[in-house]
Amino acid sequence: MRLKAYTIIEGIVSMVLLSILLSIAVIVSFNLYRSFPARRELALKNQVTQQLDSLVAIKQTRPLTFSKDHLSLSYEVRDFQGFDLIKIASCMGQDSTGLKEQASTIFYVPEED
Repeated sequence: MRLKAYTIIEGIVSMVLLSILLSIAVIVSFNLYRSFPARRELALKNQVTQQLDSLVAIKQTRPLTFSKDHLSLSYEVRDFQGFDLIKIASCMGQDSTGLKEQASTIFYVPEED
């Protein structure tokens, strides 16, 4: 009789431990799944910002549309409140999954002699 009681208790304890481990695994995998899109959005935002900074650094004032790796980018520049030398540059990026991000900045274009 004692042997059966110990066997039943061991079975119950092992079932409880297994259910706890399974619950932990489900919670961890759900949190990883939820954080994946945020990482993808952040990576896209960083790529768009990097491309915008590169184009602004060379004082690009013409609109561009191009693709790089899995990213299609659209770059446009307009005057800031009527000032010809101060520009607003915007860059819109879209990845292969359809996720879109936009970055903008203001820069100064010196007069040419």
